Amino acid sequence: MLESCSVESASIKPELLQLLIEQTPNAIAMLDREMRYLLVSQRWSQDCGVDHQTILGRSHYEIFPTLPDSWKATHQECLDNATEACIEDQLQRGDRTVWLRTKVQPWRDHTGKVGGLILVKEDITQRKQIESELYKSNQFLQSITNNANISVFSKEYLHTGGTYLFTNHKFNTQYNLDPANTIGKTDYDFFPQEVADEFRRADLQVFTSGTLLQIEEIEPHGDGLHTSLVVKFPLLDADGKLYGIGGLATDITDRKQSELALQQAKVILEQHVEERTAELQHLVEQLRQEILERQAVLRDRELTEAKLQKQVRLSSLRAEVDSSLTKTTDLKEMLQRCTEIMVQHLDAAFVRIWTLNAEEDVLELQASAGMYTHINGAHGRVPVGQLKIGLIAAERQPHCTNAVLDDPRVGDKAWAHRERMVAFAGYPLIVEDELLGVIAMFAQHSLNDSTLDVLAFISSELALGIKRKQAESALQLSEMQLRQQTQELEITLRELKQTQAQLVQTEKMSGLGQLVAGVAHEINNPVNFIYSNVNHADSYVQDLLKLLQLYRKHYLNPVPEIQVQSNEIDLDFLLQDLPKLFSSMKMGADRIRQIVLALRNFSRTDEADFKDVNIHDGIDSTLLILQNRLKGDSDRSDIAVIKDYGELPLVECYAGQLNQVFMNVLSNAIDALANHRSPTIRIQTAIIDKTIQIHLSDNGSGMPESVQRRLFEPFFTTKPVGKGTGLGLSISYQIIVEKHGGLLKCISSPEGTTFTIEIPRSRSTR
Repeated sequence: MLESCSVESASIKPELLQLLIEQTPNAIAMLDREMRYLLVSQRWSQDCGVDHQTILGRSHYEIFPTLPDSWKATHQECLDNATEACIEDQLQRGDRTVWLRTKVQPWRDHTGKVGGLILVKEDITQRKQIESELYKSNQFLQSITNNANISVFSKEYLHTGGTYLFTNHKFNTQYNLDPANTIGKTDYDFFPQEVADEFRRADLQVFTSGTLLQIEEIEPHGDGLHTSLVVKFPLLDADGKLYGIGGLATDITDRKQSELALQQAKVILEQHVEERTAELQHLVEQLRQEILERQAVLRDRELTEAKLQKQVRLSSLRAEVDSSLTKTTDLKEMLQRCTEIMVQHLDAAFVRIWTLNAEEDVLELQASAGMYTHINGAHGRVPVGQLKIGLIAAERQPHCTNAVLDDPRVGDKAWAHRERMVAFAGYPLIVEDELLGVIAMFAQHSLNDSTLDVLAFISSELALGIKRKQAESALQLSEMQLRQQTQELEITLRELKQTQAQLVQTEKMSGLGQLVAGVAHEINNPVNFIYSNVNHADSYVQDLLKLLQLYRKHYLNPVPEIQVQSNEIDLDFLLQDLPKLFSSMKMGADRIRQIVLALRNFSRTDEADFKDVNIHDGIDSTLLILQNRLKGDSDRSDIAVIKDYGELPLVECYAGQLNQVFMNVLSNAIDALANHRSPTIRIQTAIIDKTIQIHLSDNGSGMPESVQRRLFEPFFTTKPVGKGTGLGLSISYQIIVEKHGGLLKCISSPEGTTFTIEIPRSRSTR
């Protein structure tokens, strides 16, 4: 922290001090305790837009009338307490916003008393922009590096001298730091002095040189000292200007401990080696004589071992080929592996295997290893009887030679000479007199009898392997065809079950519709007769009652016989109750007519084709038929039905089948509300674009996920035996989805279940 300035010095003349302040390129001003200007630099007066001479003696608050009160309070605090302060704020200069940093420092006179303030302004707009961009970059970088298993950090050295700009989650947890208090701090805030000094020394080396540095750093952790492999690199801004350093740190403590343990073990081992060396040197002289004696024996043994090793190598070849033939499932992979094994063990130039395409009488190259690995060249397809390979297949006899250049069956002698080919061996692959293919090998050395014997054995084994693979492939093909047929039969069976269910339900509903329509027709005639005559009967009775009233009015004293009869029949009560009786009869007849109409609307036997109908009429008819089930009893309250009908146009649909869907869904909703205290069914309709939506909801206890998944399967039901067939929702799904091209879905939770029906408004909008 800088000390407060003094305006007098024995070694500096006042006029030179004034000249220095006025001509310095920075914006500097010196004010007295009343905030009047004593000295200002030319840069200060330029920034204020005031003449350099006229600004002296004027108040700072006069030059800046809109200065915030917080700034004034800061000025006064610095004067009162002789403290320093820095103020950062945004100011509007013309059409741009700038950030200014003002350093406020008190100055003292020769007596040590605070005489005023020195203000130093600095434009930090660019730094703020960099900090803003860094913050955005850090946020992006934070989201990426928080999942990294290495520590990532960056520090700013251009302005703040090493404050942290960014740390990832691994860095914070590794050093047990709070992410909220890391940014803006330095290493000295977290680490001991000597550790922070080492960190700072490496940072400055990278910052000053502008080059990458990889070092090992020893750092204190909660469980002791850890070693980290740290890569530090320079950070450049958008203009290529160096502003800080970044780092990646990997904890290598375990590796270092392992290396230390290895070094200690090495020292111990070297000690043992030195001890043993002295002993061995003594034994060397003794063994030297024995070695000389045994060399003659070893020469003979080496010849024997060479032959034995060759036999072992050939045996190993046979074993690996047998293993490949038994363990590899794919034919081409098996043959390719065999060619690679033969090239490795027999030191062959290349080995190839062809299989016979019996339909075309052509040998097709399946595997190639060694100098040539491609299988689509000129020898990819060889007709039987042509070239040396085709002749081997046609003759069904092996062809072997150790003089390739003199073999008439080798056509390209120039190629053989160029590639230094010496030997060729080709064998037909035959099982039970059936030709399966050909194996051939070129070598740049002679082939002995034991090698040819191995080749003959391998050809026999390959033939058996190819035959087995072909049989397995045929069996797999047969199994695949059988599996496909089984799947087709299962699909057919499932479709038959669905068709059967649909036919059963359709026939059931058709019979029910005809029965309902017949009953409605039979009831309709007598009801119409009663309904049409009850009005006339009521009129006649009213006339008779009026006539009776006239008699009672004009014959006040009837004969005793009439008086007795009047008392017996309670004439006064009869005169009051008879009109009510006729009114009840009219209401009953009207109710019967409504029920008959609802039955006819529900059955809709005359509307088997697509017709324009009113959806609401179908719903109301269904509710009327279910009215008896909606009423409560001693064990259950009445089910409240809430209708929230939208403005729907006439909808083109199969009206009778759609009513069947309403009946199934509403019946299930009534069953779900059997034990509910306040059962409610809500029906909502709306038109969305060209689609009609119908929501049928209940406030029951819902269905588990296992039931929802199988809800529309044929014959699936959760009801007891004899209570349900499991066809209602399956048929409803077919009616909505297949017949109308719509959608039927169910959403269920412990708060209730909602069935949503969506159908096109007309056939043309499907």
